[in-house]
Amino acid sequence: MLTFGLVGTPAAHAQPAPNGPDTLRSLPPIQALPITSGAGSTGTAPDALTSPPYCDSETLRASATIRALQFWGQDRGVAVGDHGSIVVTADGGRSWKDVESGVQCRLNDVLWVDDRRVVALGGGVDVVTRISRGVILVSHDAGASWRRSGDSELPLLHAIDRTAGNHPGDRRSSITAVGAPDPITGATSFQSRDGGRSWQSMLDPQSTPSTNSLPRNALSRSSIRPTATAEQSASLSDRVNTRSIIRASCRLDDQTILCAGDHGNIFRSIDGGQTWSAVRSADAPQGPPGSCAMLVIAANEDQIPWTLIGRETLEKRLRCNLIVGTLDPPTSHALDQAAMRLGVAAVDSFPAADENDSLATLRRWIDVHQPPILALSDALPVETKTALLQHAVAGGTEKVVEFALHGRGETLLHDSAMLPDSGVLVGDFAADGLMLVSDFEVATGAEAVENPWIAINTRYSGGSQLARGDSLGLGVRLNRGHRLPPRQTKASRRRLNIIQGRLKQQAAITELLMTQTGASRQVTPDEFAESLSRLLDQTSREDQFRSAWSIARGSIGEPNPIAVWVEISRRFNDSSAAQLLGLHARARQQSQEWDRHRALINRLRSAGESTASGGPAATPFSDVQSLPDAAQELLPTGGGHAAIVSPFQSNRSATPNTPPAVIQASAALPLGNHRFNSLHRPNSLLTPFRHASEHTADHQIDLAWQMHPVRLIVEDALARHPRNASDQAASERGKTEQATSEQADEAPTEAPVAEHDFSADVRRIADHQSPWSSLLQPTSRQTAIAARTVEPPRLDGQLHESFWNARGAQSAQTRGRRPLTLRFAWDEQYLYVAVQGPAEHFVSTDDSQPVGRRDADLTQSDRVTLGFDIDRDLLTAMNLSFTRRGRTHDDLDGSDRWNPTWYVATHASDDGVLTAEIAIEQSSLAVSLREGDTWFVEAQSLAAGRPRRYHLMPDPLTRVRVDFR
Repeated sequence: MLTFGLVGTPAAHAQPAPNGPDTLRSLPPIQALPITSGAGSTGTAPDALTSPPYCDSETLRASATIRALQFWGQDRGVAVGDHGSIVVTADGGRSWKDVESGVQCRLNDVLWVDDRRVVALGGGVDVVTRISRGVILVSHDAGASWRRSGDSELPLLHAIDRTAGNHPGDRRSSITAVGAPDPITGATSFQSRDGGRSWQSMLDPQSTPSTNSLPRNALSRSSIRPTATAEQSASLSDRVNTRSIIRASCRLDDQTILCAGDHGNIFRSIDGGQTWSAVRSADAPQGPPGSCAMLVIAANEDQIPWTLIGRETLEKRLRCNLIVGTLDPPTSHALDQAAMRLGVAAVDSFPAADENDSLATLRRWIDVHQPPILALSDALPVETKTALLQHAVAGGTEKVVEFALHGRGETLLHDSAMLPDSGVLVGDFAADGLMLVSDFEVATGAEAVENPWIAINTRYSGGSQLARGDSLGLGVRLNRGHRLPPRQTKASRRRLNIIQGRLKQQAAITELLMTQTGASRQVTPDEFAESLSRLLDQTSREDQFRSAWSIARGSIGEPNPIAVWVEISRRFNDSSAAQLLGLHARARQQSQEWDRHRALINRLRSAGESTASGGPAATPFSDVQSLPDAAQELLPTGGGHAAIVSPFQSNRSATPNTPPAVIQASAALPLGNHRFNSLHRPNSLLTPFRHASEHTADHQIDLAWQMHPVRLIVEDALARHPRNASDQAASERGKTEQATSEQADEAPTEAPVAEHDFSADVRRIADHQSPWSSLLQPTSRQTAIAARTVEPPRLDGQLHESFWNARGAQSAQTRGRRPLTLRFAWDEQYLYVAVQGPAEHFVSTDDSQPVGRRDADLTQSDRVTLGFDIDRDLLTAMNLSFTRRGRTHDDLDGSDRWNPTWYVATHASDDGVLTAEIAIEQSSLAVSLREGDTWFVEAQSLAAGRPRRYHLMPDPLTRVRVDFR
């Protein structure tokens, strides 16, 4: 019997190489008609393995980027790549033939099992959740035809190879595949012993192929990296004499070598690599090989101009490559997938952290592509943009433009612009791209006013300066190799009808969202839910999910997000994204953070209530919210309110020119020792959630989601904190039992135990190797132990107090791109947190707003954000953000209406470490800490320019667990 195994690197013989609005042409007059799908209809969510209709994968396959290449003997070979492309040869690579694969996702690798059987693999990721889905294709006729194997439960797969010790053609051998972690077992390696028809997880690390056995590159004879660097790409491209990136190569003998890469190009050498000829290209054999017409350079993922790219590639048919600034080597399969669906040849990167390295790397990328058109993000440093413009023009680039996601420009590409060939609004490209690569952006007030367009300014044009229109290609000399193949099928008249109807729908969506903001007549939750359902019913099935998601994005921070989440989870219940939103709805309804916050607000609204210690009454919450901005500034003179004296203040006589070392953020006069542990029960804003048991009988179980660690951990938290009829009845009796309730606040009782206990599932996650394991294990680098103290610290960022390093105390460290070290301590009144990270990550700061202003806009500053998840449900948290200079912001899941009292002081040491020391009133968190409590805390170091995000899918690498002892 034949056995196989897949590995995380390219297969032998087939390694990837190291790695005013625009004027659109007029449309015929079309009557805009509403497209009704029927009341209560179930829509269709995007699929991980299927491209959206506007992405003409059948056409794009002819020039899709090739990711892997492998031969059997000297004659027969197979190459695989983007859009499910498979090409085969039977004459040693002299000619190639396209073969139907039956899939539209990216194929990453291919392996010959014997002279007849071939296995190819790849996959994609779900929108929003980024759950990966694998694809295995098997051929039994040397690549002439392909069929799917049993891959429904496999994650995205990267590479395939024979299991160590096995030989080609040995029918008793096995093959091994490596990919993303399996959410059920945590395994990243999978083995097949029947030629790829069935697969099993490999949990024994001894059986996983080592990197020492990886195949070698046919050109350099060196180990191959999965992603090409700019220097490696430039070297290979120079040797092959091509303007496209080489991503795979294969040596047939000492003299015959083949290589392939971007735009579907395949090159062949018969003299050991001295000279090369193109044997496959978009226009072969008559035309030139495909090459990049437009090179887009984005400062980071947030600055990618999805609408501009989509218009130029899918509508105007220009070939495009994308370069994105990253803090670490990129591994985002979601980003690759989003770009591929817009016809982009490939996504590469440059190091955004170092300006000098960035400039050198970007120059090399420009040298490789030699693009006729260069598009630069306005978010790049001015010096970098100037240097790149000069370098590109010197190399022959004919047009250089600068794009901005906000602002003014000589031309504007509006989200509502219609693309008649693609059959979409140009904003659809951005909506679909953001669903794959980005979480909801949180914006309130003036910050929420977004420009629904991309501004484009021409910085250099070697052709006619008067060439203006609906494409950057106007006035630029482009050959056939710069253009994608023309569309085989354009949008139908019916589709254009729908698009024009959607233009009117945009106004309806805006009006619906305004009912939540107070800018229009307020509606009840039931009225809002009914209007939302009716609006989606009148949307075509193809556009329903996109429209629903745009409404969900706009509802963050507003009163009725739960109604939107519930409607999406009901309407698209087969998708992991919708089921995640269903979890968010349930978590928000049962969240201890939100229940305690509502209880606190009710107490604050009780006029004339005094503190337990006889102190001054707290200012009512509504009064604080109604104050003008100037009156809400907490430190208008740099020394703090006269009525508010910080118990941690080291400089009580601060003046406007000598700001205090301790910055206080508070909503009102500090409260006393009130404890608000009694839960505030549901109000009218909470829409009952429709549980999974109400799904239809034919609902197919998605094991990747059902067994995903996020779902299991959230369900475990919800089971520990249920909301049932007896809880609500007890809440109703609260007014007549206030004294008893106050005593209960000091010594809360345990919540009733749910019928279904998920603790065994959570233990299983901890036992397996997965990104979540470290967070759940009894002890790990992501687990902190909080020390109890009787003396408060002096907040100075020095950590001189002995309890920070007391016996039994333990620090924790996040594992994200910018790791942070956290320590915790506590007493009867305060929670103390110490955060440490490299000082070089906290240099940029926006000084336009005074220190101490409540909820400052920190977007343009380097900052730390802490999220306190007291019930460990992963989906709700109280967030505190601060900069090096003491500017602060706090919110409850994006809602700025939560205003806690807390203090922060920072200090940069001589060895380059920034330490922040924080004290948070437990009453602001509406909690009384007790020994045995366990929280999750999310800690992120965010660079200037990165917006506030509402994270839908939790990230285990940015979290720590704190145990209070």
